[in-house]
Amino acid sequence: MVSLSKYIEILDKHETKLRKISNNEIFGDSQFAPIYPIVAYDSRFMNEPMIIGLIIVSHSFFTLKGEYPIGPMGVFHDVCGFADLPDCMLEYITYVNNMEEGYWTSVSEMLLYHNRAVVVDERLFEKCETNGWCLTIYESLCRKVDGHQYWANEPIID
Repeated sequence: MVSLSKYIEILDKHETKLRKISNNEIFGDSQFAPIYPIVAYDSRFMNEPMIIGLIIVSHSFFTLKGEYPIGPMGVFHDVCGFADLPDCMLEYITYVNNMEEGYWTSVSEMLLYHNRAVVVDERLFEKCETNGWCLTIYESLCRKVDGHQYWANEPIID
């Protein structure tokens, strides 16, 4: 089940590595950059949403009004072994990886790009806590609530 305590548990386990990776890639100093969970959900196959990854977001990508721009946002990091995902979701991941071989370095980003996952920022977390996780994530996947799917980078097609 997705919850604040589950997110904190995952963050405690992966934060140091993710910040170190980020310092080496696109950020200057990622010490205070926000890290958000990436949550996958498909109501046909899953009983509840599941945190599958994290994204650390560069401060330089935020506008002065605090809005999120379109474009590359940060560094993606997978946090689960996917053994807990239903077989249908694993089949989907395998199918996309076969069709788009070499496009994705992160399954989390691939699922975000293909609208099977969302980034839960502060606003979406608040809605999830108020309206329920399953409903809010489902609404986000239906594009009724912003789940930041556009934060995923476009795959490079040769």
